[in-house]
Amino acid sequence: MYGRGRNILPMTGFIMLTILLLGGFALAKNTRARKLLDEYKTTTSKQNQDNNPMFDFIRKGVMLDKYTVDESAELSADGIDKITITSVCSDLNIYYGGTNKIDVKYYGSVQSDEKEKTPYLEVDKWGREAIIRIKYPAWNNISYYEQTTLDVIIPDNLTCDLDLRNTSGSISAEELKGGNISISTVSGAISPMRISGEVIELKSTSGSVTVGKINASGKFSFNAISGKCIIGSIDCKEADLKSTSGEINFSDVSSDEIFAKSISGNIDLVLKRGNADIETSSGKIKAKFADRFDKLKIKSISGKVTLSIPESSQFDAEIHTVSGKISCSDFSMQISSSGMNILKATVGNGDSRVDINTASGDVEIIKN
Repeated sequence: MYGRGRNILPMTGFIMLTILLLGGFALAKNTRARKLLDEYKTTTSKQNQDNNPMFDFIRKGVMLDKYTVDESAELSADGIDKITITSVCSDLNIYYGGTNKIDVKYYGSVQSDEKEKTPYLEVDKWGREAIIRIKYPAWNNISYYEQTTLDVIIPDNLTCDLDLRNTSGSISAEELKGGNISISTVSGAISPMRISGEVIELKSTSGSVTVGKINASGKFSFNAISGKCIIGSIDCKEADLKSTSGEINFSDVSSDEIFAKSISGNIDLVLKRGNADIETSSGKIKAKFADRFDKLKIKSISGKVTLSIPESSQFDAEIHTVSGKISCSDFSMQISSSGMNILKATVGNGDSRVDINTASGDVEIIKN
């Protein structure tokens, strides 16, 4: 009898130790999974999360429930001269309607470890500004998977400033109109068909920009990091276009002053008029003037420069290249200075000015 008791105690201790080890392992696994999800969510767009089996594998390490989001709000448009919208992990859609109210709807689904940690809609008015935003109850919430949409309907007769910001979500609209318009995305696409206003600003980080038409009575500025941009037509007084690790492709630009700069990306512009200053560090430059131009300055460190201008153009040209060929055979020039890497010449009466500098790339000037 006593012998049996002595044999049971070690077995009981072994079982308890096994339970503790398994429990500790499960807790460690759960904590690690939460940490991995935190890191993954902050560095990966929602689209990539949807299609990545690794994200689904990690998510299974945390006990998450699915919650439905369905919230609506409205705000009187009386006295409003600015609308600011801030969204995270949601697709933002802007519409225009016939009422005198700003209508907002936030809907979709969220997976989280607690319902109290799911994001929610907040609509407020500060002075003459309408504030619409998606908020999270706690900084360390665990809403790891979201498939949500934020719809905002603006009255047709309301002309005001717009400030739209979205992270890990797109911004879409048939039309955006107002005074000063600022649109910014991180890991999301910008795709309104038409944008019209006084001053228009587009900012994109790790996302694409596709716009049909830009019409700004003042300045239009564009700044993209690691993303492709295609804009059908731009009509403005001044254009400031910048891209880092991405292409600039504008097929119809009408502006008095144009500045375009790209780091590690090609520039392809079709210009109607004005002065242009174009620069790239590592990429090709293709610039075409459909009509007359005044001053054109192009600088390229590593890439070919192709300039296409009307056959009737009359201009002074000064072209320098360190390691590249110069070709201007389409035009009859009065050459004042020429060599292997330099050309100074005049076409016609020299009404306009062309300055081109390249370090490692050919230069070609051709007629349209």
